[in-house]
Amino acid sequence: MLEQRQLSPFAVACLEGSVPRVTAYLDAARQEDGAGATDGQLRFADDDATPVAAAAAAAAAAAAGPGARVASLLETRESTMRFPPLFFVLNACRSMQPVPGGPGLKACGVDHLGVAKVLVARGARCDARDVCGKTVVHHGCFNANQESLAIVALCAEAHARALERRHAAAAGGGGGGGGGGGSGAALALVNLRDRFGAVALHEAVMSGRTDVVDFLCRGHDADGAAKDADGCDPMKLAMSSMQQSMTRAMSEAAVRVAKAKGEASGGSGGGGGGGDSGGCGHCGKPNATKNCPKCMTPFCDKACFKAAWKAHKKTCGNSQRNVCTVPAIGRSFHINGQSARISRPRGCAADGDFVVKVQVQREGALANSVNLIYDESRSAVFTSCCLASNPTGACQATPGIPQPDRAEFLALSTKVREHGVLGGKGHFKAKVNGLGGLVIYIDTLMVRSW
Repeated sequence: MLEQRQLSPFAVACLEGSVPRVTAYLDAARQEDGAGATDGQLRFADDDATPVAAAAAAAAAAAAGPGARVASLLETRESTMRFPPLFFVLNACRSMQPVPGGPGLKACGVDHLGVAKVLVARGARCDARDVCGKTVVHHGCFNANQESLAIVALCAEAHARALERRHAAAAGGGGGGGGGGGSGAALALVNLRDRFGAVALHEAVMSGRTDVVDFLCRGHDADGAAKDADGCDPMKLAMSSMQQSMTRAMSEAAVRVAKAKGEASGGSGGGGGGGDSGGCGHCGKPNATKNCPKCMTPFCDKACFKAAWKAHKKTCGNSQRNVCTVPAIGRSFHINGQSARISRPRGCAADGDFVVKVQVQREGALANSVNLIYDESRSAVFTSCCLASNPTGACQATPGIPQPDRAEFLALSTKVREHGVLGGKGHFKAKVNGLGGLVIYIDTLMVRSW
C-alpha cells in the first residue's frame, strides 16, 4: 500500500496564491525565531513590483538572512519532485486562468506574483532546484504566461543581486564589480542547467515559444550556445527549425555579452575584439575606430597615430602577413569550381577599407569552413561552398584557377570559432587589393550586431 502524501498548509497557501496566509505563516515563524515584528524586511505593494521599503533596509535584511524556522518554511521540499514553495507558486500560476468576463484572479484573492515577491523578500533561494535539477526559470518558462515570466524576472534580478553581494564580500567589500562579469554571466539564473545539461532556452525553442526566447535573450542575455548532454545548443535547434526570429534574438544577446566582456577587460591594444575594432595601438583604449592604412592596426584618431608612429613604423606591415586573401580573376574569385563577383560596397573609396561579416560552418563534414562573406549593405557578397579551410580536404583545387591559401582560411575560421559570436560569425576589416582580390585582416575581429 502506497504511503499517502499530503502537502503542508504553507505549500497549499502558496499554491492558492494567498498573500495574507503566506505572510501570516512567515510572520509566525519569525516570531518563533525571536525576531521583531518588522525588522526592515523587504515588502511589496500588491499592484507594483517596486519595493516599498528603503533599499538600505532591504539590503540589511537580505544580508541578515532568514531565521531557522523561516528558512525551514522557505526551503522545505515536498512532493516526489522535491519542490520548494517557489516552484508550487510557479506551477500553480501557469495552470490557473481567469474566467472570461469574470472579476479576475486577484479580485478573488489569488495573487501568485505577490506570493513570489513575499517569498523572495523573506529569503527564498532563487537558485533552488528540484529532483531533475530544474530551476525557477525552467518551470516559469515552460508553458509560460505573463505572470510566470514576471516571477522569473523577479527571481533573476534577486539572484543577480545575491551574486553581486557574494562577489563584493569575496573581494573584501570594495571594487568587486570589475572581475565578476565573466562569472556573473556564467552563473546567471537563466543559464543554469538541469541534470540533462539543458537550460530553459532549450525548452523555449523546442516548444516554439518565440515570446519566451525574446524574454530570455533580449531581457536576460541567455546563452544560445549552451550545449546539453547530447551536445545540442538552442541556436542549433532554432536553425534546424528555420526559426529566424529566435536565432536573431540569440545572436543579439551574444553580441551584447561579447561587448560587455570587452568593455570590462579594458581592450588592451592588440585589436582582439574588445570594442568595435579592438584597442588603440597607442593608448590602449577600446572602441578605436581608425586604422593604419598599411597594416590596419587600430587607433583612436590621427593624434594617437602620430604619437605612436615612431615606434609603430618599425613593425608596420608585419600584421599584413596575418591576412586572408581571396584571389580573383578579373572581378570574380573561384573556389572549387564556383565563382562569385568581387566588388566594393556602395560608397567605398577605391583604396578604402570596409567591414565584412564572415560566417563559418559550425558542424558537419564541412565544419570550420568559411561559407559566406558579405558587407552590411550586402552590395558586396562573397559566397562559396567552402573556402578552402576545411582540414579534411573536401575542397579540391580547380586546375588553372587561383586558389585561396588553405592555412590563411584555417586561421580565419579558427579566429571566428574561438572568438566570434556563438563561434560561428565574426566581423573584420577588409579591402579589395590591386589584383581584384579580397583581403581580410584577421587581427581586426570586432563585435557588430548585423
